[in-house]
Amino acid sequence: MKAGNILKSLPENLTAEVFEELVSTSSVRIERIVSKGHVSPDIGWYDQAEHEWIMIMQGKATLEFEDCVDIRVTKLP
Repeated sequence: MKAGNILKSLPENLTAEVFEELVSTSSVRIERIVSKGHVSPDIGWYDQAEHEWIMIMQGKATLEFEDCVDIRVTKLP
């Protein structure tokens, strides 16, 4: 299994979010998602069967859940 590098240079073209699979096994998938101000559509939810863990390397994000709970995440200095 060859793993990707989460710290490699950022892509130059960020007109859309960039998804890069770093590691994938039968029990876990780790992706690097590079986003620059991208947001989910106003209508509909991104629903998935997998559990998710998020690490913010730079910037901030807001996660909104179906029960109207919003979590704002900011990288600490």
